[in-house]
Amino acid sequence: MGMTNVFYLVKKNQLTSEKIREKLSHTSTVDDLYYTVFYQEAKDWFLVFDEYYCEGQYNADEAFMASLEKTFGSTVIALSTFDSDAAFFNICENGELYRYIRARDYMLEEFGFEEYEPAIPIELESYVDGGALQKIWDTHYVFAEDFLQDIAQLLNAFLIFDKNDVEEDIDIIDCG
Repeated sequence: MGMTNVFYLVKKNQLTSEKIREKLSHTSTVDDLYYTVFYQEAKDWFLVFDEYYCEGQYNADEAFMASLEKTFGSTVIALSTFDSDAAFFNICENGELYRYIRARDYMLEEFGFEEYEPAIPIELESYVDGGALQKIWDTHYVFAEDFLQDIAQLLNAFLIFDKNDVEEDIDIIDCG
């Protein structure tokens, strides 16, 4: 059995860890939010982790993504993997949601995944070089999480596979 997990990335834009704390202090009093933000100064995206929305899930929670976009005023990308065999891209940008999948034909035939477009997410080209994205997309990967790791690096983002094992320069911001 492979990994099934969702990684929520929020475009940092002008958000600093202090501004994120401020935004979370205003929203946590209104909403029942219990997620953790992993922020690294040198990266263009920060990671949001919530055990309920992230672990053992492959389908990104659209309401959660919309909430993150509203809270931070920024694009949200959910990268996910299903049993290490399929990679999913959900992009929430300006209130619109886009769904993509990268999987072998047998996975698409067996599980359907009709709500996902089996193509390169064109919205990602706003954030990365299209040629580099195409090169990663065309590379054969044994594990979908390795593919997602390369996509995250291309985005100048990071993924955390174990929330208890983070690099020293990552600021951990708890909400709720």
